Amino acid sequence: MASKLDGSYVLIKINGTTVAGQTDSTMSLDAEMVNVIISGGRFSEVLTGKISYNVNVSIVYDDATWLTLYNAFKNGTDLSMYMGGVNVGDVYFTFNAKINGISRSHPMGGLSVITLSVVGNGEPTYSTVV
Repeated sequence: MASKLDGSYVLIKINGTTVAGQTDSTMSLDAEMVNVIISGGRFSEVLTGKISYNVNVSIVYDDATWLTLYNAFKNGTDLSMYMGGVNVGDVYFTFNAKINGISRSHPMGGLSVITLSVVGNGEPTYSTVV
C-alpha cells in the first residue's frame, strides 16, 4: 500500500502519461488581499481577492523525463498534476499547471534530480480516494 512518503504523493502527467514521481514536494496557496476603505476607524479591513497556488517538486530523473519536462516548459504545455494521498479515504487535489522554473543537478556520488516549479492554471479540484 502506497504512503505519502513513497514518491506517489505527487504525480505529473502530460497528455495523460505519467512522466515522473516526486522525491519531495511543497504546495502553497496565496490570496490577494484587497483593502477596504472605511471612514472613521483606525483599523483596516480586507477582503480576499484572487487565489493563486504553486507547487515545487524534486524528481529523480532520466534523460527522457528531462526532455519531456523541458519541452513542456519551452512550449508552455499544461501539466496535469495529482497531489495527495493514494490510500482509501485520503484526500487529493488534481489541477493543471504550467512550469515556471526547471533546473537539474548532478551531485558527485548522489542522485541526479530535476527541481520543478509550477504555477496552478485554473481552480484545483479535490476528491477522496475510494
